[in-house]
Amino acid sequence: MAEASIVWFRNDLRVADNPALKAALDRRNPVTALYVHEADSALRQRGAASRWWLHQSLDSLAETLAGLGVRLAVETGHSQETVLAAARAHTATAVFWNRRYGPAERGIDAAIKRALGTRLIEAQSCNGHLLVEPWDIATGEGKPYSVFTPFWRAVKRRDMARPSPRPAGHTAAAKPLPVDGKPCPRGSFYLVTLRHQP
Repeated sequence: MAEASIVWFRNDLRVADNPALKAALDRRNPVTALYVHEADSALRQRGAASRWWLHQSLDSLAETLAGLGVRLAVETGHSQETVLAAARAHTATAVFWNRRYGPAERGIDAAIKRALGTRLIEAQSCNGHLLVEPWDIATGEGKPYSVFTPFWRAVKRRDMARPSPRPAGHTAAAKPLPVDGKPCPRGSFYLVTLRHQP
């Protein structure tokens, strides 16, 4: 059976300059995009305006991904259970996502990474939000910077990654899935094979 990858979208509903999506597409195997309406009690729940924005954004994301031949599955549930179910449904060998930095989110992501690892599924988190991650830069004493100017000087001395363009070169096209604000039926996942142009 062919290897498959899952890209878990969270707060980063974009295709261009999305390192998790790029890493999955670079594998040149079937890719499924997943969005989870997270029901974890540790996470703040969305208000009405935020839900409206999310609905519109997921519609747009589904259409954009369909142009790349990737379908977006939208699920509701606890993060770990839902991601593991998606990995199982697709016999995925890798799951990719862009990191979050809040304490609750970091705890959830670490638990998912461990759970995937015990199932021999690679879990790769990417820096999709920051110029420099907190653990990658420190003062000469090894402490976090507390003054902006020295921090900025240290950042400017580094080689910064350039934003990556929107992925291209896929000939498969998928119809976008409707995102109607309601959860997809439990266990409903969608998969399309990417066909890369030579």
